[in-house]
Amino acid sequence: MTAVERVDGWVFAWGGKWAAVGQVERVAEHIARVVAA
Repeated sequence: MTAVERVDGWVFAWGGKWAAVGQVERVAEHIARVVAA
């Protein structure tokens, strides 16, 4: 594994947590719009 791959993996693992939170929020917003419609 190269240093770049290692850094990319770390960034993905760290950023992925926040991306997952954002995805949940988007899904919740979508459900709220569907329910309100």
